[in-house]
Amino acid sequence: MKVEHIIRDWLVENAQFIEPGLEVVDKEHYLPDDRGTSGFIDILCKDPYNNFVIVEIKRSNPAARQTFTEVLKYAELIQQTYQARKSELRIIILSTHWDEILRAFTHICFHSSIPIKGFQLFINEETKIPENKEEIVPISSSNLSRKFMEAQMCYLFFTKEKRQKANHKLQKMMKDAEIMDYVSIDLDAGKVEEIIYPFALNLAIQKLDKKDLLKKISNLGGEGHIDMEEDEFETEDGYLDFLNDVLFLSLDFTRYSDSAESSNAENFDSIINVQNWKITAVNRYGVFKSDPRYTEFMLLKELKGHDGNSHNKFVGFTESSQKERFQEIKTECKLSLQHLPVWEEIISQILYNLEQNKEEFKMVLDIYSLPSILQSLFFTIRNGNPDYLPRILFFIFFTKTKKTAVYEGKLMWNGRSPNPKILNSSYVETMILPDNEVDSILLGLSYAVEKVEFENEAEISSNYISIENGVLSIDDTEYFSIEDYFKKNQSFLTQLVQNINGTTTFL
Repeated sequence: MKVEHIIRDWLVENAQFIEPGLEVVDKEHYLPDDRGTSGFIDILCKDPYNNFVIVEIKRSNPAARQTFTEVLKYAELIQQTYQARKSELRIIILSTHWDEILRAFTHICFHSSIPIKGFQLFINEETKIPENKEEIVPISSSNLSRKFMEAQMCYLFFTKEKRQKANHKLQKMMKDAEIMDYVSIDLDAGKVEEIIYPFALNLAIQKLDKKDLLKKISNLGGEGHIDMEEDEFETEDGYLDFLNDVLFLSLDFTRYSDSAESSNAENFDSIINVQNWKITAVNRYGVFKSDPRYTEFMLLKELKGHDGNSHNKFVGFTESSQKERFQEIKTECKLSLQHLPVWEEIISQILYNLEQNKEEFKMVLDIYSLPSILQSLFFTIRNGNPDYLPRILFFIFFTKTKKTAVYEGKLMWNGRSPNPKILNSSYVETMILPDNEVDSILLGLSYAVEKVEFENEAEISSNYISIENGVLSIDDTEYFSIEDYFKKNQSFLTQLVQNINGTTTFL
């Protein structure tokens, strides 16, 4: 057996030797190439951040020279085959000889947007099994991406049998339209008497560019639904949203259902977590089926929009070496922060500081907020559940200094009594076009951020922070708990809930 194969087979069984947390997806993973030579990745892994990790093993200098041509081709094929984003790719090179590839390794480290690491392998000459490794230090310092459309559709049925037939019809229609990448979710309402349609099918389609959208619409014969020109829209995104709606209209799938509702990530999240519909089947097609990393948890997270498609919720995690993923998080978290100007400014500044300081870190950013602070209070009081209140949890672990910074954004009482003026608000208008900065002042509430620092797991400081002239500073405001706010202002809040309940029906 070749030495490379002995090393490879041992590493497949001992992936932790390569890097803690690695999980082997496949060895000799085949990647087809319709424009060149197909290839086999020595070991394909995924890491704790659910990135693809291409592990390539080389033994001799002649073979080592081919390394970068191969791994860059594999990275392109991974993007093409699974529509993975560049931010979801990493490369690890393991070689017993580095003389011939060190300069090429240095070049790719500083010019590739894909993180790459190299390790010198030291093997036992008798067994040929790796005994140790040493990280290589550089000499000097596809447009395709998997993401759902914002628009989804929820088709409703009287019977399970009709939904089952509709699922078969859907597969044929999508094939005829040449829509290959999509997910349909079967949902059951359970035994609830007041539900007219107890069975549902939620459809979500891979995001398409303008050219593809127009082609799919044409395949479905839906050109007649395009009753507006591109130059009538203020932005390209607005035109794309319009074409998304036209695509669903062109499907004309309502003829196979008893009713239908336009949906989106927030609605799907509400159906599952608030209305408690049960998922009975997850039907995946195209890249959503073929991507070997794609767990049901990951799929549902994206369907709920937690990757930047939701106004209510965002979850992102990365580390400093994953520069493209970091930039994605900076951009994608903004949708969930757009109605929270105080928090948006502070989070943006923290992210900017992380970039400038150049420290190695790992981070997790978790944001939740309903668009309107009035909605949050309404649901909290009506359902007796504080989980509806806006919050941010931002954990940053500095790997070299062993320090941790935790930023917690939370709604706090500033001690002032609520202004009765807000009881006369137009609640429908306020919740559709919220101005939370003004409303929070009228309510006597503040969007506060507390920073707690730890060193070797021991707390070393705790302060509320604010931002002044682009600099994070200690906030000396005296805050009181939200629990005290509810206790001290019961009559006002009862009146507020009654007013909202009496003037809005969509809640």
